[in-house]
Formats: sequence, structure tokens, C-alpha cells
Amino acid sequence: MAIGKVNDSERLYADVLAEQKNKKVSSDMDMDDYLSLIVAEMRTQDVLNPNTDTSQMVQQLVSMTTIQAMQDMVSASNSQYSASLVGKTVVVADYDSNGKYFQEEGVVESVIMASDSPTFMINGKEYNLSNVMEVKNTSGE
Repeated sequence: MAIGKVNDSERLYADVLAEQKNKKVSSDMDMDDYLSLIVAEMRTQDVLNPNTDTSQMVQQLVSMTTIQAMQDMVSASNSQYSASLVGKTVVVADYDSNGKYFQEEGVVESVIMASDSPTFMINGKEYNLSNVMEVKNTSGE
């Protein structure tokens, strides 16, 4: 009987993983994937003879929650920093369509918060925060 439970559990894991793989291209597990696996394991667990060490599941869940919270804080910090650049002169670096490295200096005109990472406009062109090489002091001090 225990073998049947293991096989059922393995089949359910395979089904959950196949479903998740069809949903997204990334091979990284996120919180939803992990929670789906926990639910699948709990559905197939024999309540009269639990062999699962739930402390490991809880520990992994806490770790994933902590990582997600840290990622959210970094995202919020990047958004605030990007917004603080509006009106400041910055030097950005990037590669053109031919793969040639260039730098451009200009005043940050606006910040766009529509994507996962904020972007901003300089001289009518859109740049990522990672393109900033220098922020210049324009206050005259």
C-alpha cells in the first residue's frame, strides 16, 4: 500500500511539474510552484501513517518567503532611487544596434515604472537603471 502511495505521489508531482512547465519558460521555481508541490504532497499523504517531515517543508517555505520579501525590498528601493534621479544629470552607457559601446550624458526627464525594473528617459531615449555610470552634482556646490 505504501508503494502505491509513493507512485501516486510521484505521478502527482510529475503532473504538477508538467503543468508548471507548460505555463512558463523559466526553469526556476517560484512560490506558486512550491506551494503546488506542498499541496500535492499533502493530498497523497497517508493521514494514519505520516512519513513526511513537515519541518523541512516549513523551513523551505520560510526561506522562500524571506527571499521574496528581500526581492520586493530591492525592487522598491530601485524604484525610489530611479524616481530620485528625475531632474539630475547622469551619464549612461549602453551598446548601439551594431554592438558599439557608447556613453551619453543628459538630464533624467522622467521615470517609467511599467515594467519589473524602472526605466527612465534621457534625451528622448529610454535607459535601464543598470545603464547609469555616473550621477553628477548639478547644484553648483
